[in-house]
Amino acid sequence: MRAQTIRGFFNVFFICTFLLFFCLIGPGLSASEGVEERRTVPEKLKSIEIEEVQWEEVPLSRVISTLRELSRELDPVENGGVNIVLHDPRDLNPYVTLNLRNITLGRVLEMVALYTDFFLRVENDVAILTSEMEAGERLETEIFPLSGQTLIRIIGPVNRREADDEYDDPFRQGR
Repeated sequence: MRAQTIRGFFNVFFICTFLLFFCLIGPGLSASEGVEERRTVPEKLKSIEIEEVQWEEVPLSRVISTLRELSRELDPVENGGVNIVLHDPRDLNPYVTLNLRNITLGRVLEMVALYTDFFLRVENDVAILTSEMEAGERLETEIFPLSGQTLIRIIGPVNRREADDEYDDPFRQGR
């Protein structure tokens, strides 16, 4: 009986100590204390500042590799850098010549895309430079049949006879 009383006393003591500890110290703690929240790629592209880049006829694949390394070195929070992917299925790998100073990583990628006629797509976890437009961004050409009258209204009469017979031009001289 005495052993059970002592064991019960220690259980109550342990539970009270545990509760007291978390009541006094627990509210000041948080699960993410001391840990920076992971930033998305768009946020990183705006915050990573590059002092200077100079490329003179450098292949695009090497430019992307350099930017990936720079992003790891210059990422102010995580040193994780940015996932930058080059999607070049036609293996164009154009040469890049750019000289830029005091510019964000995102702006450098935009300039590289502009210079090479590639397309930049940024998602939460990756920046993709691709030589082809994605399915949702592809341009499509559609042909719509137009009647002769509609065509005359859009572009005007082709010859003088049509102008006199079918089309009254309010800006025509001699009215």
